[in-house]
Amino acid sequence: MAKMDFGPIADDYAFFMTHSTEAECGAVAYADELVEFRLRESIRMLDFGCGGGEFTERLLALLPWRPEKFALTLVEPVESHAEQAAERLGRFSQASITHQRGLPVGDGRYDLVLANHALYFVSAMEPTMARLFELLSPDGLMLLGIAGWDNALVQFWRRGFDELGQSVPYYVAEDVEAALTQLDARFTIRDVPYQIRFLNLRENRERIIRFLFGEYFDKLSPASIGGWFAPYVVGDHIHIETHCWHFAVGPSGEA
Repeated sequence: MAKMDFGPIADDYAFFMTHSTEAECGAVAYADELVEFRLRESIRMLDFGCGGGEFTERLLALLPWRPEKFALTLVEPVESHAEQAAERLGRFSQASITHQRGLPVGDGRYDLVLANHALYFVSAMEPTMARLFELLSPDGLMLLGIAGWDNALVQFWRRGFDELGQSVPYYVAEDVEAALTQLDARFTIRDVPYQIRFLNLRENRERIIRFLFGEYFDKLSPASIGGWFAPYVVGDHIHIETHCWHFAVGPSGEA
């Protein structure tokens, strides 16, 4: 599934999460889309790219779903992360939480498919989206969160990989939109704003860039990285106002 190994950048990712409102704003936006799910007799959910389950825990805590009617399947290529997620999310379901490295095979369907900021790193967008769409039940809902080219951090990707003389090796929201259009899927797009704010120190700026670039970080010029943040200097802090896209695919995403 993943093109990026998050193990070496775990601390940098944690720094981003601590100094960003992305997760908080994203969870609230998803919860708004799921209001009517409280009326369902049962809910089968597939969480694609769950990581350690921190975001899904935040989301499920906002939803009034009874544990006896909720079943959860996790897709996560890093086994230790999947185990952490299963333990963290166990209180939300009376059923055993299943987890696997790749997408489920067979004809099983899910009422809710979630992929929150995981689609950047899939090996191929179109077949991944096609399979996720196949796994969605006829009256189900698929929620996808991913940043587009106008996102400030994706612009850092563009600048950095331009410096390295190559194209950005990850997918963005526009690729998801194209794949869904190719599938003739019904969907809506919601713009979800969030902010990033941290003390303007070199070590902090490098944490954000290391989180974004992973193995490519050491190839970047330290001198150029500082200039990327210049438009966002506010006093002694870096303050970035940006946004990502949320796709709702299915009945709630019908035009």
